[in-house]
Amino acid sequence: MFHEAIRFPSRQAKINLKWHLSNEPPQLRTSDEGLVWHLKHAVHCGCRPLPNDVNEELENRGIFAVVQSPHLT
Repeated sequence: MFHEAIRFPSRQAKINLKWHLSNEPPQLRTSDEGLVWHLKHAVHCGCRPLPNDVNEELENRGIFAVVQSPHLT
């Protein structure tokens, strides 16, 4: 017997597709370039929170930032 998939409402903000298409994520997200990309992503898109390993690396480097994306409502 086949059932229709259950769809849960997403808690993620809408994706900023224009930003994503013009900003490819780096290969290593905890590199300098990766950390910058993720912080910019949080500001310009914010479709998801920072990954745990990125948060940990920022903390290890003594970088603390509070980012509120204008796209989150």
